[in-house]
Amino acid sequence: AAGRISERTARLGALAAMNGEPLFRIVEDDEVELHAQVAEVMLASLAPGQAVLVTPAGRTEPIAGEIRLVAPRIDPQTRLGKVKIRLEDGSGLTLGTFARARIEIDRRHGVTVPVTAVQFVDGHQEIQVVRDDTVETRRVTIGLRTSEAVIVSAGLEPGEQVVAVSGTFLRDGDRVRPVEGDSLAPVADSPQASAKS
Repeated sequence: AAGRISERTARLGALAAMNGEPLFRIVEDDEVELHAQVAEVMLASLAPGQAVLVTPAGRTEPIAGEIRLVAPRIDPQTRLGKVKIRLEDGSGLTLGTFARARIEIDRRHGVTVPVTAVQFVDGHQEIQVVRDDTVETRRVTIGLRTSEAVIVSAGLEPGEQVVAVSGTFLRDGDRVRPVEGDSLAPVADSPQASAKS
């Protein structure tokens, strides 16, 4: 088999034995996979064939891959399960390197807002919307979410301005001067609302 030698036990003059260690271990055609550890609560969402982006330590560009195997056992000590991920291009990778994998478990299209814009109140979610320079608190239904953003599936229209960090200093009916994005500057005469659309 053609490939890259990853381990060598051969020594000049040593005898090869059938029951001994192999003389060479070869990474055939640079086929490398990632053995990932995943929290048990996420394992039910994973299945062979799902797309993965893997970023090895020391690299900035991710490598595409896919899940090859989801192990049927969880470590009772760490509560982590093993997932084997096949990489499309393993050239140049050092075996044993640590890497981070991003697995897409679902995809939705919709209106997204920062996680900080959502308030969780008495079993429902609210956001603060800026209409005509006035804060309006609105009940919404949220869908998928990440550590940074959530999809609002009901209660918000595309293009509407929302308070990026709601519930902290603003109340329903407050007059504000919206500021787009992260360009915040102090204003003496009226509160500000960092707005996202």
